[in-house]
Amino acid sequence: MLLAYPPSAHEGVVARPKASAHLTTMTPTMTPSQAVDGMRKAFVRVFGHGWVARRLARASWIAFRAALLAGAGIALARVRAVQAAEDRNGRTLLVARWTSHRIERTVYLAVQTAANNAH
Repeated sequence: MLLAYPPSAHEGVVARPKASAHLTTMTPTMTPSQAVDGMRKAFVRVFGHGWVARRLARASWIAFRAALLAGAGIALARVRAVQAAEDRNGRTLLVARWTSHRIERTVYLAVQTAANNAH
Protein backbone atom coordinates (compact mmCIF):
# COMPACT_ATOMS: atom_id res chain seq x y z
CA MET A 1 0.00 0.00 0.00
CA LEU A 2 1.44 3.33 -1.06
CA LEU A 3 0.77 6.47 0.89
CA ALA A 4 0.50 9.72 -0.98
CA TYR A 5 2.20 12.63 0.72
CA PRO A 6 1.31 16.22 -0.11
CA PRO A 7 3.89 17.99 -2.27
CA SER A 8 6.64 19.64 -0.29
CA ALA A 9 7.46 23.32 -0.53
CA HIS A 10 11.07 22.32 -1.17
CA GLU A 11 10.30 19.87 -3.94
CA GLY A 12 12.47 20.43 -6.97
CA VAL A 13 14.98 22.57 -5.03
CA VAL A 14 18.59 21.48 -5.42
CA ALA A 15 20.37 21.12 -2.10
CA ARG A 16 23.65 22.98 -1.87
CA PRO A 17 26.51 21.59 0.18
CA LYS A 18 26.73 23.28 3.54
CA ALA A 19 29.95 24.78 4.78
CA SER A 20 31.56 22.76 7.54
CA ALA A 21 33.95 23.75 10.25
CA HIS A 22 36.21 21.59 12.35
CA LEU A 23 35.69 22.29 16.04
CA THR A 24 38.13 21.11 18.68
CA THR A 25 37.59 21.53 22.38
CA MET A 26 40.29 21.05 24.93
CA THR A 27 39.01 19.19 27.97
CA PRO A 28 41.31 18.16 30.76
CA THR A 29 41.64 14.42 31.26
CA MET A 30 40.70 13.45 34.78
CA THR A 31 40.53 10.17 36.59
CA PRO A 32 37.48 9.41 38.73
CA SER A 33 39.55 9.82 41.90
CA GLN A 34 40.72 13.27 40.78
CA ALA A 35 37.14 14.30 40.10
CA VAL A 36 35.96 13.10 43.52
CA ASP A 37 38.96 14.60 45.30
CA GLY A 38 38.01 17.97 43.85
CA MET A 39 34.88 17.82 46.00
CA ARG A 40 36.73 17.38 49.29
CA LYS A 41 37.33 21.00 50.24
CA ALA A 42 33.68 21.99 49.78
CA PHE A 43 32.50 18.85 51.60
CA VAL A 44 34.69 19.29 54.67
CA ARG A 45 34.13 23.06 54.95
CA VAL A 46 30.43 22.58 55.77
CA PHE A 47 31.24 20.78 59.03
CA GLY A 48 33.02 23.73 60.60
CA HIS A 49 36.33 24.24 62.38
CA GLY A 50 35.93 22.62 65.81
CA TRP A 51 37.84 19.49 66.72
CA VAL A 52 34.69 17.36 66.78
CA ALA A 53 33.59 18.81 63.45
CA ARG A 54 36.95 18.01 61.87
CA ARG A 55 36.82 14.42 63.12
CA LEU A 56 33.29 13.91 61.86
CA ALA A 57 34.15 15.53 58.54
CA ARG A 58 37.18 13.29 58.09
CA ALA A 59 35.23 10.12 58.89
CA SER A 60 32.30 11.00 56.65
CA TRP A 61 34.56 12.14 53.77
CA ILE A 62 36.43 8.84 53.74
CA ALA A 63 33.17 6.88 53.54
CA PHE A 64 31.65 9.26 50.98
CA ARG A 65 34.72 9.11 48.73
CA ALA A 66 35.01 5.33 48.96
CA ALA A 67 31.35 4.85 48.06
CA LEU A 68 31.58 7.15 45.05
CA LEU A 69 34.75 5.50 43.76
CA ALA A 70 33.15 2.07 44.20
CA GLY A 71 30.39 3.14 41.82
CA ALA A 72 27.63 3.86 44.28
CA GLY A 73 25.38 6.78 43.52
CA ILE A 74 25.50 10.02 45.43
CA ALA A 75 22.48 9.06 47.54
CA LEU A 76 24.08 5.84 48.79
CA ALA A 77 27.38 7.64 49.31
CA ARG A 78 25.53 10.15 51.52
CA VAL A 79 24.03 7.33 53.58
CA ARG A 80 27.49 5.81 54.05
CA ALA A 81 28.85 9.20 55.10
CA VAL A 82 26.10 9.62 57.70
CA GLN A 83 26.78 6.12 59.06
CA ALA A 84 30.50 6.83 59.34
CA ALA A 85 29.92 10.18 61.05
CA GLU A 86 27.49 8.63 63.54
CA ASP A 87 29.95 5.83 64.28
CA ARG A 88 32.73 8.35 64.89
CA ASN A 89 30.38 10.50 66.95
CA GLY A 90 29.68 7.50 69.20
CA ARG A 91 33.39 7.38 70.05
CA THR A 92 33.53 11.07 70.98
CA LEU A 93 33.33 12.51 74.48
CA LEU A 94 29.75 12.55 75.69
CA VAL A 95 29.65 16.32 76.21
CA ALA A 96 30.98 16.99 72.69
CA ARG A 97 28.69 14.67 70.70
CA TRP A 98 26.48 15.92 67.94
CA THR A 99 22.82 14.91 67.67
CA SER A 100 21.80 12.51 64.91
CA HIS A 101 19.70 15.23 63.33
CA ARG A 102 22.66 17.62 63.23
CA ILE A 103 24.87 14.97 61.64
CA GLU A 104 22.28 14.10 58.98
CA ARG A 105 21.63 17.76 58.19
CA THR A 106 25.34 18.60 58.00
CA VAL A 107 26.20 15.63 55.79
CA TYR A 108 23.24 16.43 53.52
CA LEU A 109 24.46 20.03 53.14
CA ALA A 110 28.06 18.85 52.66
CA VAL A 111 27.06 16.47 49.87
CA GLN A 112 24.90 19.11 48.21
CA THR A 113 27.65 21.74 48.45
CA ALA A 114 30.35 19.38 47.23
CA ALA A 115 28.30 18.18 44.27
CA ASN A 116 27.44 21.72 43.18
CA ASN A 117 30.85 23.30 43.81
CA ALA A 118 33.30 20.61 42.70
CA HIS A 119 36.40 22.01 41.06
